[in-house]
Amino acid sequence: MKNGRTHPGSWRRSHAVDKPASLLGQMPNTGRATLPEDFPPVVYVPRSESDDPQQSRVMLRTTADGRVALLAYSALDRFHEGVGAEVPWVLVTIEDLQQIYEQSPYELLLMDVRVPQESRRGPWHVG
Repeated sequence: MKNGRTHPGSWRRSHAVDKPASLLGQMPNTGRATLPEDFPPVVYVPRSESDDPQQSRVMLRTTADGRVALLAYSALDRFHEGVGAEVPWVLVTIEDLQQIYEQSPYELLLMDVRVPQESRRGPWHVG
């Protein structure tokens, strides 16, 4: 995982994936998740604030219907527009997403979604 503050990016279409474990489904004989072909190789996800970025954890979100979601963004400008420029982030690979799921299972992986300004303070929780 890479931490940072700036990175150029481009827009991708927004989409949500239900049930990441099966989201993605399992590839035969590997136990690894599969992703849509157009899924970016790295994504930005919200992380907890910490003086040591290596000690920070990803932040998960509870949706209106009570499901736990990991928000992911294909570009830094989309991250800033989606959750706010003040929110710390970490750049993760597809393999990192699997590790995050194994440590803190989430029910949805939401890509490039915009959280309304009035909802950005909560309900976040550490994954």
